[in-house]
Amino acid sequence: MGYVVEGALVSCEFGCMLCELKTLGHRHITEAGSNVANETDYTKECIKGFGQCRSGFRINSPDSPPQGVTSLQHLGGEGGGAKECQPEIRLPWQNSKEDVKIGLYRALMEEGWTICTKGFGIITLANSGQKGQ
Repeated sequence: MGYVVEGALVSCEFGCMLCELKTLGHRHITEAGSNVANETDYTKECIKGFGQCRSGFRINSPDSPPQGVTSLQHLGGEGGGAKECQPEIRLPWQNSKEDVKIGLYRALMEEGWTICTKGFGIITLANSGQKGQ
């Protein structure tokens, strides 16, 4: 279980490619010259996208589901097929290191995960970004 640094590869179960993690702001704690990530590094500035989204659960509106929708499957994208990934992540990284703080927030670990609220994809780390992986 290792600490995650800027440049780690991030994966979404419905994405078509990996994304490189960026960290927010200037960090004073680095590992081999790379900023160490924390649980707040989940915004659009940090995770740009995963190519095409293949989720059948894409939500394209912040409004309530349309009348008559009774399950997640009814929320599928119009016409099917992949769409450009534009992740909506509102949940900070989970499984962070409770007793290690990076800029007042918990350090992000390799086992971290979050979820895209637009396509309901589980987002995980493919690696820590540390040299030698």
